[in-house]
Amino acid sequence: MLHVSNGELVSNVHYQKLVQAVYSELNKIPFIKENEISLDSVNEVCLQTSTNLSSMLMDIKYKRKTEIDSIVGFVLKKAKSQQIDTPYLQFLFDVVKGKETQIIEKS
Repeated sequence: MLHVSNGELVSNVHYQKLVQAVYSELNKIPFIKENEISLDSVNEVCLQTSTNLSSMLMDIKYKRKTEIDSIVGFVLKKAKSQQIDTPYLQFLFDVVKGKETQIIEKS
């Protein structure tokens, strides 16, 4: 969606705000909160893999179906079943699904 490397998610203040917002939403969902990973740990992974591009970005680039349904879709279903509002996650899901649909229709 952003077409940036993992490291830019930490180094760019605007992307970091998005990471923090998604992290906050995820931690509202009980089954995720039980296995909570600190935001510092998330940022550390981004830094350790700073030159990597996400697998979903690579899927879009190479015109493949992404794993958005099984990852974010699953989380959205859990959140909805518990009436937890997750607008950032929904936005990310819709953008990736939109891109995925666009590339599959052109193939």
